Amino acid sequence: MAPPHKVPVIIGVGDFTNRSTQIEDAKEPMQLMVEAIHNAIRDTSLSPDRQTELQNHIDSVKVVATWSWPYEDLPGLIGAKLGTTLKSKELSDHGGHSPGLMLHKACVDIAHGSSDIAVVTGGESLGSLVSLLKAGIQDPQGWTARPEGQESFLEQMITGSYRAKTIGTKHGVSQPIHVYPMYENGLRAHTKQTYQENSIESAKLYAAFSEIASKHHAAWNYGKPPTSAEEILHAEGKNRMICTPYPLLMNAFNNVNMSSASLLTSTDVAEKLGIPKSHWVYPTGGAGFEESEEYWLRPTYHTCPSIEKAIDTALQLAGLGKDQIDVLDIYSCFPIVPKLACRHMGISVTEPTKPISLLGGLTSFGGAGNNYSGNALVEMTRELRKGNKKNGLVLANGGFLTHQHAVVLSSIPPQRFGFPLDQAHHDAVGMEDIPFQERAEGEAIIETYTVEFDRKGRPSRGHVVGRLLKDNHRFIANPGDESTLAQLTNIFSLSFPAPHVLLVTINREEARNAIPIAGHAEGDAIFTWFDEEPSLRVAVITGSGNKAFCAGADLIEQSIRAASKEELPKTELFPPSGFAGLTRRVGKKPVIVAVNGFALGGGFEICLNSDVVVAAPNAKFGLTEVSVGLYAAAGGLSRIARSAGLQVASEVALTGRHITPDEAKQWGLINRIAKSQESVVAEALDIARLIASRSPDAVIVSRAGVREAFETASMERASQITDQRYRADLFKGENYKIGVTAFAERKVPQWVPSKL
Repeated sequence: MAPPHKVPVIIGVGDFTNRSTQIEDAKEPMQLMVEAIHNAIRDTSLSPDRQTELQNHIDSVKVVATWSWPYEDLPGLIGAKLGTTLKSKELSDHGGHSPGLMLHKACVDIAHGSSDIAVVTGGESLGSLVSLLKAGIQDPQGWTARPEGQESFLEQMITGSYRAKTIGTKHGVSQPIHVYPMYENGLRAHTKQTYQENSIESAKLYAAFSEIASKHHAAWNYGKPPTSAEEILHAEGKNRMICTPYPLLMNAFNNVNMSSASLLTSTDVAEKLGIPKSHWVYPTGGAGFEESEEYWLRPTYHTCPSIEKAIDTALQLAGLGKDQIDVLDIYSCFPIVPKLACRHMGISVTEPTKPISLLGGLTSFGGAGNNYSGNALVEMTRELRKGNKKNGLVLANGGFLTHQHAVVLSSIPPQRFGFPLDQAHHDAVGMEDIPFQERAEGEAIIETYTVEFDRKGRPSRGHVVGRLLKDNHRFIANPGDESTLAQLTNIFSLSFPAPHVLLVTINREEARNAIPIAGHAEGDAIFTWFDEEPSLRVAVITGSGNKAFCAGADLIEQSIRAASKEELPKTELFPPSGFAGLTRRVGKKPVIVAVNGFALGGGFEICLNSDVVVAAPNAKFGLTEVSVGLYAAAGGLSRIARSAGLQVASEVALTGRHITPDEAKQWGLINRIAKSQESVVAEALDIARLIASRSPDAVIVSRAGVREAFETASMERASQITDQRYRADLFKGENYKIGVTAFAERKVPQWVPSKL
């Protein structure tokens, strides 16, 4: 326990960012750290002479291990650059928890009098190093000579030499990009979120972070337009899927050049130096915990005991409750980390009642190797100095949710002196004797999974963690066949090409966008969410590629199941809304189909129950089920008979032949033929924009009236049903008042979300 006159305090903070990745501008990590330290010294508000005096009395340097360059003695080299004699120096192990741990250790040294003035620093030149390596430059001119035979940690990661061979590496599950998504999917299953609900939550979270980073002077993306939730969610092109459910923009971005430094002393030394108390920020609590390095031996994939224990212990040492924390910065290499921490803190990740990031996360601010939370501690200090917040918490995470270190900072002196502990260390938590089976056979339950994608955006390998039913032993497996990958992969991708418009793309070009069994429930979930999402008014659905909109059911999957004598699901094959959640959908809001190629079987049945159909000139339609011994069981037979009449319906259903767009338009089965195959989606979106510009209430009621007439034998009865169901609420609604007022005032109506 630290006596009152040895209370640690942060007196100066600094950061430095070199945004250039040009070879001629490359600066080594040590240089960036020294720049940040000088900025921290200037931040003390001392006169230049007193700043020099302070620098000369720095006696401890603690450095967060760097990925981008190997050094013989990095803390010692920094001390030499500062021109000071060090009593102690320390280089951390690798891990994003290290900034919190190093600050904690500096507090211990100061509290015990073994250090008077300490620096905690870290930084990376990963952006520069990548450019240098691409140019074939191994040893840049002017950089500190690397110790003979030593590679940087980045080079070891590229070659894979840094990681020991384990069960995880044997199955190809050896990187953060594999393990963090498994936790995300585990939490999603535990909370019963759909894939889409989960992805939208993550996209909203990271869009908010991007907004923060765009305004932070040290962020890699400073000054750039923030990335929207729609852009983050749309997994295509540069934002390709990495491992489900995370596209690139939900992964940390590490190729940055940035550093940070925190300057600490005791309150008595700070007073002697003449540093104003308005600059003091007190570390009042800190704790570290870790879990098994062997993630396959952890008890669950929807909780992180080390996060919970680190936060709780740090708060306990600070004498605070969760509700007394005014601001947080939670490590965010992937969305799952802030989600788990916020769940424990009782904070919503999409509508937080207090800030959960000051920097903007590792994707938008930038992840400088192990040192992201070093910058977070700097910014937390600045935030608390402003005076409108008293207590802040920084959570630093390392490994595969393996190491956690939580630090509580305060703008007011500690009310108790339980911190710092004599030892800053990481206690083990969540360690259980989980039986593991290397060669698993038999029926099993999937605990979590992820699907890895190649650079062309195609699913390449599945990673599954599960338990055998017979003995509860855990296993790791790699399903590689297309049928299983299809069940593990999201069948549809979502984007938002215009205000209030949802674009759904069937994401199986290699299978002519045929829908596997898992796709029906997924489609149902998407369009149920679409109806319930207030900001959306109209949806467009199309297929990926230029050959097929949807070739119906995935008969290859069904033949594989039949050959293996695998039973179909014991539940109904289709949800009540039908094939892909669309062919029997009633819904509230309109769906437009952009037919970019073949629309056969279930694909044609989707068209027959949609509100508007735009077809490419090369489109082909057909109820082809009779050619493979089936019938159109998803509602298409009755709908084509109602739309086109008995004789046309009979010809289409009994022959299974393909129908041209001209025939389909002549028979009233589609609305229009697009100018070209390339323009079909754009033309469908034009209609969607027009619908979205109208009153959402009026669109819902008008659609209901039209469909009621289509479904009901008596047209008069259909009108009565629509009247009874909607008339009163429509005229009471806000959009009715908005519409008539705007008309009278000759203004453009500004519609609000429908409440019908």
